[in-house]
Amino acid sequence: MSFSDLIIFSTYWVTTILTTVGYGDYAGSNSLEYCFTMFVEIFGPVLYAALTSVVIRVKETDTNFQSYVSRLET
Repeated sequence: MSFSDLIIFSTYWVTTILTTVGYGDYAGSNSLEYCFTMFVEIFGPVLYAALTSVVIRVKETDTNFQSYVSRLET
């Protein structure tokens, strides 16, 4: 294992532990898979929060989804 692979794996391990995803049955086997997993662990909750805020706005405004989307496009 090269030094850069060791850095990527170490960062992956810390990210996985800190995001409480766990270090269980499924794990990457190369640097690309570790980097992809870290990306998903970091930006997944951000995307989830953004989608949740859209759903909450649509629910609170008493409008249907189509009118909300048409307002975003203009």
